[in-house]
Amino acid sequence: MADSLKSKLPAIGRILGETPDALYGWQRALVREELLDSVPGRGPGSGVPATPKTMAQFLIGICCQATRLENVPLVTGVSEASAAGGSCSLTGKKKFVDALTAILANEDLVARIYQVVISPNAGGATITFDQKQQALFWRPQRGKPTAGIQFSAMIWGPTLVEIAKELTR
Repeated sequence: MADSLKSKLPAIGRILGETPDALYGWQRALVREELLDSVPGRGPGSGVPATPKTMAQFLIGICCQATRLENVPLVTGVSEASAAGGSCSLTGKKKFVDALTAILANEDLVARIYQVVISPNAGGATITFDQKQQALFWRPQRGKPTAGIQFSAMIWGPTLVEIAKELTR
């Protein structure tokens, strides 16, 4: 098994400007809500592996404020958001979580990222790369209006580069 996500939290905390304890609280909440892949049990080989996919799930969960129960469905909506045009113009992936996973797994791709904006209320995300190009992902939230006040969270490209490097250490 890869290193555990928990073992990476001190370094990820320095990158994100959060304490390891706060990040571990996020991890526990995401596992509890089954929004983060984990291996059941205790001891070696169990828990949450530190992989590009679990890091993508973790970042989406944080950006959607998934510790608040009413926001849990937003994580699924953003994760499963479909690429405009059928596939991501950067990664070729169809779903946002898969595109973010591919970016975190590939140093050439992550180096091209300018920013990632996650819009939980709208059920979408935008990956801006090569300074001006964008890959759009969207999944309308059932029962949620697309008008009104919308909140978004942004992750800068250099932040993703540092996180991707940490996953390979």
